[in-house]
Amino acid sequence: MGGYVGESSLNINESLGRPFDPVFISYLSASPTNGFAPLEVSFAVQTSGGSGSYTYSWSFGDGETSNLQNPTHTYNTAGTYNVTVIVTDSADSNNTTTGQLTVITLEQPVTLSVGISASPSSGEAPLTVTFTANISGDSPPYNLDWDCGDGTTETQTTDSYTAQMSHTYNNAGTYRVCVMVTSALAGGGATQTVQATIGITVTSPPPPPPDDDGGGGCFIATAAYGSHMEPQVELLREFRDRFLLANSEGRTFVMLYYACSPPIAGFIAQRDILRAMVRYALLPVVAVSWVAVHLGPILSFVLLILMLGLINVGAGIALKRVRFRHSG
Repeated sequence: MGGYVGESSLNINESLGRPFDPVFISYLSASPTNGFAPLEVSFAVQTSGGSGSYTYSWSFGDGETSNLQNPTHTYNTAGTYNVTVIVTDSADSNNTTTGQLTVITLEQPVTLSVGISASPSSGEAPLTVTFTANISGDSPPYNLDWDCGDGTTETQTTDSYTAQMSHTYNNAGTYRVCVMVTSALAGGGATQTVQATIGITVTSPPPPPPDDDGGGGCFIATAAYGSHMEPQVELLREFRDRFLLANSEGRTFVMLYYACSPPIAGFIAQRDILRAMVRYALLPVVAVSWVAVHLGPILSFVLLILMLGLINVGAGIALKRVRFRHSG
């Protein structure tokens, strides 16, 4: 309800020799009194005193007028408008009262928008995800309400156009994450609210390596070297734990190895010549594992390429000698 100031004029009924009952405004309102252009405002006035029959003259402050008791007017341009209504007793044009209101309209703000990204957007539990909200439109500060999709919520206030939030998912599942951004529009007493969503996929961690009498899953190497305590087997096991199990591709390879290698390892363990051949074949793998563990994976990759090249060269030379002997 808007406030008003009012005044009334008092006339004397010359024929009766006594004053008329003056006109008073008992209620005057405008709704809303502020907002964004175009702003439609409803005005209302109630009057007492006088003869009980009145005429109304509204001036809306923008050059427009109305003679209705309770008019509606639309302000199309931002500004501050002083609204006046004059109420006149229809029995005496000199018996009047005046009320005033103020209406404030603002320019329409730039439409608020938000985009959301997640890093990473998938992985194994427990998975810690960093969410980034990129906001445009209106101006800071912004209030952010996060729904992490697992029953957890977060609330933030930021003075910049970018906000981040991290959350850890401990259970496998697919989660729909939502951020709702609200901006308080300066001077308008109004707000804008937008939201954005993104999906997060969390998978279960791989099962632990199967137990092979203490070999830790290195079936073939244990069969070839005779014991899981041999340095070469321990080195291969450390390479597996540090590098292969650290990514999804490596874990897939390890699980396939676990599924296929036990019967092969059992076959190798019963044949000494085959055990020696496997140890020889594992030399490049052991060397690469040593470099990866002690010097890093990049150098191990380079070494692997070099060793494969040497093996190819050696195989080529051996093949030529065999052919030469047969031709002779």
